[in-house]
Amino acid sequence: MGNALRGVVAFIPTERCQQFLVGDIKEMPLDCTLDVSSRQLRHFPNRLCIFNELVKLYLSDNNLSSLPPELHRLCKLQLLALDFNCFEDLPLAV
Repeated sequence: MGNALRGVVAFIPTERCQQFLVGDIKEMPLDCTLDVSSRQLRHFPNRLCIFNELVKLYLSDNNLSSLPPELHRLCKLQLLALDFNCFEDLPLAV
């Protein structure tokens, strides 16, 4: 049922769709790690860039093809997992 529901969500406007797939993340995780892997994201959720204390961000196994310039706000980020996405090339900062 989960895969069918996520397939239907693709027709909902992007912001609402991402809120469903990522969840309503409002606070910095205590361990400074955020895992949004395997959520079928097509766009980087920009609201994740408010967590400037984030150390690990897992975005593996999505449908991402680009990263936003706001990613530079994550100045303490040490690990950015982007494997199994749709990138043709990555920004130099990565």
